[in-house]
Amino acid sequence: MAREIVGEEGLVLGVDVAYIRPLPWDNVKLLRLDVTSPEAPEVILRQLPRKADVILSDLSPKVTGAWDLDVARQLHLVSSVIRIIDAALRKGGNAVVKMFQGPGFEEVLAELRRRFNRLKLTRPKASRSTSAEIYAVALGYNPLRGS
Repeated sequence: MAREIVGEEGLVLGVDVAYIRPLPWDNVKLLRLDVTSPEAPEVILRQLPRKADVILSDLSPKVTGAWDLDVARQLHLVSSVIRIIDAALRKGGNAVVKMFQGPGFEEVLAELRRRFNRLKLTRPKASRSTSAEIYAVALGYNPLRGS
């Protein structure tokens, strides 16, 4: 879907800790990388011709069933995405970030709010109404607000 939106002139960079079979399009790059590693923002930035217009994060840990642990692990992933946003998203850019609601959610959400002019929470229709999974749609990245 992202490839169709950016068209032939755009670039989609997919990042995952697991191997992803190469895709047949020249403007889709796949990078095997642990986004929680300290070097992840710089590695990602080196793959881009310029800073990104949009960052989409659908990261999720392997769920254990211990809810507080699962929320903490997922919010750690979100914190890693925020580091990547700070390194690789252009001023005025946008982001969509999956989050789990639970302990620590409000603090991580506040970090996103500090960096973006507008932030809206939304739950996809495909999610169960009882699911704690929610997406933060963040518009108008302003790196000065994050400091």
